[in-house]
Amino acid sequence: MTTQASRVAGGGWRAVCILAQIKHGNSGAKTACEFEVGVPLRTRKEGEISLEVAQFAAASMANRAAREVMADAQPGEMLAVLCKRFKVIYQEMLRAKITGARVRQCEEPGIETVPFGITGEEPAAWKS
Repeated sequence: MTTQASRVAGGGWRAVCILAQIKHGNSGAKTACEFEVGVPLRTRKEGEISLEVAQFAAASMANRAAREVMADAQPGEMLAVLCKRFKVIYQEMLRAKITGARVRQCEEPGIETVPFGITGEEPAAWKS
């Protein structure tokens, strides 16, 4: 996660924009799921949140949320719906781990975009 100054009084954020590929089994259907993950540098409850703690919490909760969404996915379900459901569940799980953490559309200027499962072969629109 890249450290990013926050507009929140008395604190700051680590934030990254994620561009993750979602595939529908062997059908060849795929889409990009884009979202920003933000973790405060400190909270009243947890105190200072180290980079290692932030990264571990963000990664482990993303994996748990993805497993939950994919396990409940129905045949033929739209990939965009799965992406939206993932972001809602991911935010709930991450906030349960770190007070004030957020998952939202990528909107914080100047943060790094990290691709997962996206290669140079995908359409250029996936990389915007």
